Amino acid sequence: MPEPWPRCCARADSRRRNVKSVDSHRIKTLPGAHDQLARIKRSLGNQIRGLLRPFGIKLPSRVGSKRFAEATHQATQNDPLMHARIAALLEALVSIDTQTGKLDDELKEFAKRDKVCWLLMSVPGIGPIMALAFRAAIEDPRADNRTPIVADRSKAGGFLPDCYRLTINA
Repeated sequence: MPEPWPRCCARADSRRRNVKSVDSHRIKTLPGAHDQLARIKRSLGNQIRGLLRPFGIKLPSRVGSKRFAEATHQATQNDPLMHARIAALLEALVSIDTQTGKLDDELKEFAKRDKVCWLLMSVPGIGPIMALAFRAAIEDPRADNRTPIVADRSKAGGFLPDCYRLTINA
């Protein structure tokens, strides 16, 4: 008679795995939403640049949203049709900026209220987004008994510089 399915499929090195909580997944959505908005904003700015480039209009790349909008308006003021189309895209860009600002405020407030994030932000170079990403990635540092140094995981993910590695013995 064949063995039961779980026993025959179990690996020799299999062991109990920790499952992340719902709260950890909720925390993970904050930096994820911020990242998505940043990508959309960059993509929209590049689309505006791409639409104007065939007409010989080159917009500045590393300026704030306000200066970018001013440069775009100034470059398209002679062509009413082009100006109307670009203005619609710029309105979407302003809306994304507004939403990103609201999300930034929410991220900062949440990170200030969370004790682990607050401690992580005391390390130079770690802001609220990185602290929340770290908090969501490593929910409980003492959950994995085999790994005495948690920061090796974070170093692999690029979370902390070498001089600020945390050592937490299980």
